[in-house]
Amino acid sequence: MRREQAPKRRDLVGAVEAWAQGAPDVPALYLGRQVITFKQLDARANRVANALKGLGIQKNDRVAIMLPNIAEFVYTFIGTLKIGAVAVPFNPLYKGKEMLHILGDSGATALFALADVGPMINEILPQLPQLGHVVLIGA
Repeated sequence: MRREQAPKRRDLVGAVEAWAQGAPDVPALYLGRQVITFKQLDARANRVANALKGLGIQKNDRVAIMLPNIAEFVYTFIGTLKIGAVAVPFNPLYKGKEMLHILGDSGATALFALADVGPMINEILPQLPQLGHVVLIGA
């Protein structure tokens, strides 16, 4: 990108948006054989941002992300930043007590995780009154 095309926002979101406008077909992510362009990345992150807004997530709210290295992690992370919320990524291999500590200590109001941890989340949910939304990926 040339200097005059610098993003208005000087952060990750601004960089993704600038690349999506200036070079939409340039690969942003390589995940195995999957290639995701900046245009696709920005559009999918916008979908997550709009979904978060629809859930009532606001600026400075904490959004926990318990996902492995998959495209949905990146979409969720950037989508969270787009609305001014705070991304709280943590190890998807954590179990009950570790999950409870991270979610409680961070004050997360939403959690994105793989569907297979749904039963574990249900076990600790009563101890997390602030966690109002759980989004399971691959359900």
